Amino acid sequence: MKRLFLTAVAFGLAAVLGAFLLASREERTLTSDGRILLNLDFMKNRSVPPRIFAVADFVLSFLPQSMTSLRKEDLIRSAQWRCGPGKLWSHPYGEEALTAFTDAFEKDQPPLTMTGRMMLRENFVAWLCAQMEVNRLLEKFPEIADEPIDALIMGGSPRTGSTHLFSMLCQHPNATCLTFAESTDPLSPVSRGDQILTWRDYRYWKSFVAANLILTIRPLFKYMFKFGPTVPMEEIQLGAVVFGSSIILTQVYLPSYGAWFRATDHTPMEEYVKLLLKVIQYQRRMGMDPKSHGRKMWILKSPQNANQLRPKSIVYPDSKFVFTHREAVPIMESMVDLVSYTVGIFSDPSKVDYKGLSRMWVEHQRWSTVDRLSREEVDKNLKPRSKLMNVRFKEFMADPVGTALAVARHAGLGDSKEARDAFEHFQAMSPQEGSKVFKYDLKSFGISEDDVRRAFEPYEREYLH
Repeated sequence: MKRLFLTAVAFGLAAVLGAFLLASREERTLTSDGRILLNLDFMKNRSVPPRIFAVADFVLSFLPQSMTSLRKEDLIRSAQWRCGPGKLWSHPYGEEALTAFTDAFEKDQPPLTMTGRMMLRENFVAWLCAQMEVNRLLEKFPEIADEPIDALIMGGSPRTGSTHLFSMLCQHPNATCLTFAESTDPLSPVSRGDQILTWRDYRYWKSFVAANLILTIRPLFKYMFKFGPTVPMEEIQLGAVVFGSSIILTQVYLPSYGAWFRATDHTPMEEYVKLLLKVIQYQRRMGMDPKSHGRKMWILKSPQNANQLRPKSIVYPDSKFVFTHREAVPIMESMVDLVSYTVGIFSDPSKVDYKGLSRMWVEHQRWSTVDRLSREEVDKNLKPRSKLMNVRFKEFMADPVGTALAVARHAGLGDSKEARDAFEHFQAMSPQEGSKVFKYDLKSFGISEDDVRRAFEPYEREYLH
């Protein structure tokens, strides 16, 4: 009886300790209408990761420097040790992008936690491994290069309805989308197509663990994103495989990489992304659904697509384009808070320069819309201009299913009853919660709403008035 009592006490203490370590200390500052106020004070003082990560940081601090380094040479050495000797992508862009990427960490010195550093390092080494594995696969199956890719190119900033529209279009019977698991690991390790993204595919479990780790560190993400191995994902992640993606700017404050990104021609990166899509399509087609021999259209959506109009039009010359639009203030409210919250996955939230981060994103977003989506740029890169369909947020919110069907017609997917039923089912099962949960405060980040309106006035005049 005594032993049983002591065992029960031990388990009870372990449960209390576990709850203490795993519980999030994130405190919510509620507004009068019950929403969560995402402001500078919340980011610096209340969005604190669970205590278990402080323990993890302490343990990881004992690792040798070679195992935590983000230097280019160390990352390549680690990838070759893990994946065996192999060639990286040989295009000059690959070397330039990797150098710009790693140099930015050294120059900008973001306040990474040890846990965040190791999570990022794992991603970087995995991207280098993917490059080597793609080369090996192409040597073995050169026919992959001839895979035809049909695509609809979507672009849209946060809070313009782009993610919801994208996810709805992914339900179309003639469409297909990248999954979260495939976006982080493009190559399947299983030999049979019908085992892709099942329990036999380690990518399923890796992405499952990654999604839940992110939700543990940043619990409010459940209101911002949908996570899961088979959830539709933007192809912006595939560009990261060759270190040419602005997704890193949403994860770490790297202003020097942002400057390089805006000054660089990313056509080679888009060509490599298309190659990765061919690899994924080939792997799926080799048996995932033996009864289906028809090709499906890829729905490629990313906020980056708006500022990559020229590269996208070169790499996908026959594709149609769809961009979603909204007034700049709600876009920047969401963007500033979203990015500020995201950097807390990898950096110490109390040490991030949130005002500098916010200014960088206003600059980047203005370049992405006012400069790269000007009438001159669209006319120069999209011929005929009818290849582009513009969707305004208010129109989409008024009739989500009708808008999605119009986009499907524009893309050449068709607007069959089957498609309508799929869209209506998705709409009924996917309520949008973000605007009901959060309240934003741009001013606390040093950003004036009037300044935003003035900066984005040419964009709003072109697409909203």
